Amino acid sequence: MISVEEKIEKGIKLLDIGRFTKAKRYFKELLITHPQNAEIHFQRGVCFYYQTKNEKALKCFTEARKIDPQHLKANLARSNVYLKMGEYQLALEDLNLVLSKKPKKKDALYNRGICLRGLRKFGSAIRDYTKLIKCGNKTGDIYYNRGICYFLQDNLKKSFFDFSRAIKLDPKLAQAYYNRGLIHLKTKKPVKALKDFNSAILICPDFAKAFYNRGLAWLENEKYKHAEKDFKKAYQLDPKLLKALYNCGVCCFFSEKEEQAVKYFVQVLSVSPKHANSLFNLGLIARSKRDYEKALEWFTKSIKAQEQEQEQEKEVEQEQEQEQGKEKEKDRENEKDNEKEKEQEKDQEKDKEKEKEKDQEKDKEKEKEKDKEKEKEKEKEKDKNQEHGKDPKVFKINPTFYYQRSITYSALKQFENSLKDYNLLISNQPNNTIFLYNRGVIYSKMNNYEKAIQDYNSVLSIKKDNVLALFNRANAYRKLKQFEKAENDYTKVIKLDKKHSNAFNNRAIVYNYQHKFKKAINDYTQAIALNPNRIDYYYNRAMAYKTCKKLKLAKSDLKKVLALNPKHLPALKNLKEIRHLKK
Repeated sequence: MISVEEKIEKGIKLLDIGRFTKAKRYFKELLITHPQNAEIHFQRGVCFYYQTKNEKALKCFTEARKIDPQHLKANLARSNVYLKMGEYQLALEDLNLVLSKKPKKKDALYNRGICLRGLRKFGSAIRDYTKLIKCGNKTGDIYYNRGICYFLQDNLKKSFFDFSRAIKLDPKLAQAYYNRGLIHLKTKKPVKALKDFNSAILICPDFAKAFYNRGLAWLENEKYKHAEKDFKKAYQLDPKLLKALYNCGVCCFFSEKEEQAVKYFVQVLSVSPKHANSLFNLGLIARSKRDYEKALEWFTKSIKAQEQEQEQEKEVEQEQEQEQGKEKEKDRENEKDNEKEKEQEKDQEKDKEKEKEKDQEKDKEKEKEKDKEKEKEKEKEKDKNQEHGKDPKVFKINPTFYYQRSITYSALKQFENSLKDYNLLISNQPNNTIFLYNRGVIYSKMNNYEKAIQDYNSVLSIKKDNVLALFNRANAYRKLKQFEKAENDYTKVIKLDKKHSNAFNNRAIVYNYQHKFKKAINDYTQAIALNPNRIDYYYNRAMAYKTCKKLKLAKSDLKKVLALNPKHLPALKNLKEIRHLKK
C-alpha cells in the first residue's frame, strides 16, 4: 500500500516539471482523504504561489501552519507571499518564528533583512545581512542589500564599500553600479557617476532610472545636449518618470533654447496640470521676455500648485500616523494578551505583573500627556504664525517661488503685493539678507523711507560691509534730508568700492544741499571719470558750476549733455539762461 508520504512525493514531481494545475488538482484530491495533513496543504499552496495566486496560496500556508504550528516551510513560504504583497510586518512575524528555530537559515535571514528595510528598521536589517556575511554567505546580492540600508541611513562611506564589494563579487549587478553612481552624484563627483551609470546601462539597456541619473550627471557637467538626450530616453522607457521630461525643458532653458523649453514644460503640464516647477519655469521665461503679466500668472499658479501638493503630503502623513497608531495599538493589545498568558502560567508573580501593568499604564498616561503638550505647542505655534500674518501651510514651499513673484510684482509696480510676499519670506527666513534688502527697496519705492532704513539696518547688522544696503540707506537718509547720515554712508560705500560712480554722484548731491559746492564739484568730476557717458552727472556738475557762477564751465557741461541727448529740455533751458546772463 502506498503511504501518504509517497503520494505527496508524486505531487512534488509534478511541481518540479512545472505542471502546476495538475499538481494542484492532485493535492486537492489528496485532501479529501487526508484533510489534516499540513504538508499537503503546504504543497497545494506552493502550486498557487507559482501561479501568483497570492490570496489562495496564503490560505493554504495558513491552514498548514494551523494544523502544524511548527511547520517551518509553511511559515517561510507564507512570509514570501506577504513580502510580495508588501505586508512587511506580517512577513516579519513568520520569519521571526522560523529563525527562532533555525537562527542561521540563510533565506529566512535574507528575507527578514528585506522586511526590516521595508519597515525602515535599517540597523536591524544591517545586522541580519552582516550575520549572513559572517556565516560565509558572501554574495553580491547580500552586500548590495546591506549597502542599500547604509545608503538609506545616509552612511555613504559604508554604502559605497558594500556596493563596490557587490560589483566585485557580481560584475553584472546593474543595481550596484547604479546605486554607487548615486553616491558619486550626491558627493558631487559627476564624472565618476557617469562611469557607473554607463556600466549599469551597458548591463541593462532599458534601465530608465540609470538614464535619468546619467542625465543629472551630464547636467552637473553643463553638458546640456547629452543630458537632454538621456532624459528623453528615460521618459521613453518609463512615461511615469515625468521629472525626466521636465528636466529636458531645464536643459533647453540653460541652453537658451527657450521655445523648445516651453514645449517641454507644456507637455509636462498636459500630463500633470499642477506641476509646480514647470509652471514656475514658464514664469521665468515669460519674465525674460518682459511679459510681466504672464509671468505673474505662471508664478501664482506654481505657488498654488505647491500649496496643494503640501496639503496632499500632509494628508498622506496623517494617514501614515493613523496607521502607525493602529499598529501601536495592536502591539499594545498583543502585549496585554502576552501579559495575561504570563499571569495564568505564573500565579505567584501576579502581584508583580499587576504592578508592572500599573507602571505601564502610568507611562502610557505620561506619553498621552506629552502628546497633549506637543499638540498645545503646535496650536500655540499656529497662533503665533497667524499673529505675524504667516500661513503654516506654505512654510515648506520653496521660497524661490515667492521671491520671483515678488520681483515680478515690483516690475509691475504692484508694491503692496510685492511687500506681502517679502513679509512671508522674511517671517520664514528672518536673517535672509537678500529678502531684507529687497523689502527695503520696496519700502523706498513706496516712499516709506523709515521702514526701508529699518530693513537696511537689519542687513547691515548681519553683514556690515554690504555695499548695496549702505548705498540704499544713504539714499533713504538723503530723501529724509538727514544729510550727515547720508554723507557718512556714501563715504563708507566709496571706501568699500572706489569705482562706485553713483556713490560719488549722490554724495555730491548731498554736498549741494549742504552748500559744499567745491566738494560737490570734485565728486561729480570723479563720477564722470568713472562713467563718462552718464548724462545726469554732467548736468548735475553744470548746475553746481552755475551756482558757483562758473558759467563757462557750466556751459561746457551742458553742451556735453546735449551732445549725448539733444532733446534734454532742462539742459536747453539752462544753456539759454547762461547765454542770457553773459549778455
